[in-house]
Amino acid sequence: MGALLGLALFFGVVFAVRFFDHGQVGLGVLSTLVAATPVAILVHGAVRNRRRSLSRPAVQPRPRRSTLVPAAVGGSVLLVLLVALLVLTW
Repeated sequence: MGALLGLALFFGVVFAVRFFDHGQVGLGVLSTLVAATPVAILVHGAVRNRRRSLSRPAVQPRPRRSTLVPAAVGGSVLLVLLVALLVLTW
């Protein structure tokens, strides 16, 4: 998953610079969204882990949720943005 996020960040920035340089603002904004998605996923995970680590009153232990679901949602959003970028560039 980390490799996909790194590739999306790299190619999103490269294509955003290219599109903005050629005056294609719509595709530049879409590429910027592709580049911002991995950062948003990492920030969301960090905030969620920070909130989870804060001390809470021990009432009852809550069932542990899977951490794979947000990563899968973020990956699917990233994949949709990448496909939209490829479709619009052709």
